[in-house]
Amino acid sequence: MGYYGPASTRSNLHLVVRHYAGTVRFNGTTADGVTVHDRFGSGKAVIKAAKEVILAAGTINTAKVLQQSGLGAASRLEALGIKVVSDLPGVGMNLQDHPYVQIGINCKQPFGTLLFSIGANISSRT
Repeated sequence: MGYYGPASTRSNLHLVVRHYAGTVRFNGTTADGVTVHDRFGSGKAVIKAAKEVILAAGTINTAKVLQQSGLGAASRLEALGIKVVSDLPGVGMNLQDHPYVQIGINCKQPFGTLLFSIGANISSRT
């Protein structure tokens, strides 16, 4: 939503809430629209593009939508019964988890990042 404010006065911007992109629609190999589904599962609609389709669905969902739309490794898509638009084996590959762990410790004496050493006197509270 952070981008909506500055772009909200554009005549070609239409915000559709409570919907998600299902697949990108193609005319041959040219994207010409998007199938969207409502979050309640009661319907879907096709939104046709006047000029271009820009897909920005996040790290995981962009690859998912592209593959469901027929862009990806042909062998994988065919095995799933998805019509191949373009054999692009790199779509969705090399996605990696980036786990984040925060560890809190209490130190008897303050120390700087560069001054920390294995022998520092650290105690943890439980």
